Amino acid sequence: MHNFVDLCNCFDFTIQKYIQSLFLQNKNTQKTHVLIN
Repeated sequence: MHNFVDLCNCFDFTIQKYIQSLFLQNKNTQKTHVLIN
């Protein structure tokens, strides 16, 4: 059971990192568009 909870926490953490990186990429892309325009 303890391992299962650890697995879920790790999974949540990975998703957060993934969303964070997508969000950062999106912000960088928008900045680039602004610079281009």
